[in-house]
Amino acid sequence: MGNWKPIFDGTIDGRPVTLKEWKDDEGRHLRVETNYGKDQILADGLPGVIGLPVSADDKMHVEASTADELENSLVEEGGFSPEAAKEIARLAREPGA
Repeated sequence: MGNWKPIFDGTIDGRPVTLKEWKDDEGRHLRVETNYGKDQILADGLPGVIGLPVSADDKMHVEASTADELENSLVEEGGFSPEAAKEIARLAREPGA
């Protein structure tokens, strides 16, 4: 049985970032806990969907099974710049770096 172990806790792209990993018999999983970084409306513009307003400071997390998947998800779901997502993925690949 595993548990979430912090790899990094700091600020990237002007946002608080806590990077954690989970290791168990099924493999390794990664999670970034952060905030939304800017006020926005989630799902805005999707047909038939009422958007959900979120504050820049509202907490969110992005999960993935690999550092590459995490990098893509941080840009698409997390709203990070590609450079910031690359830096977080590097930390996930090289814990303790």
